[in-house]
Amino acid sequence: AAVGIGVFIANILTIDKMSALQSRSVKSISTGDGDLLLSGEEKALLDQGKGQVLLFQLTGAMIFGVAKAIGREHNAIGECKAVVFDLTEVSHLGVTSALAVENAVEEAIEKGREVFVVGASGTTRQRLEKLGLYAKLPPERTAISRQVALQQAVGALA
Repeated sequence: AAVGIGVFIANILTIDKMSALQSRSVKSISTGDGDLLLSGEEKALLDQGKGQVLLFQLTGAMIFGVAKAIGREHNAIGECKAVVFDLTEVSHLGVTSALAVENAVEEAIEKGREVFVVGASGTTRQRLEKLGLYAKLPPERTAISRQVALQQAVGALA
């Protein structure tokens, strides 16, 4: 019994540590000064947005523990007018994290923001399609690159 309890506690601690590490891969920026790897043109576009365009980027494997970080970053959106959700670097999107992304997108749409979801592929895209996320957005907001989405977001502010 003691070994079973020890293994259980070790698993819980491992999951907690992995979630904390993966939470660092959820980032949002609204200026070109952030620590994301962006091209010069993408940084310039964010600067042109003057804090009104937010780039919400996820990277790596997004398991259930990351859902809290997605929610926390989403709550920090503030008064932006456009949000670009970049899922290009997501290798795995768990159900709980997919639901967190869907909730963030739905809330942004409800608040009248311009919303773009770019870069999702493979099982990540399939999971979001099953949740009906892509039915909520026109293809010109999802079947584009991050740079094009930033251009359209900045253009929508004018």
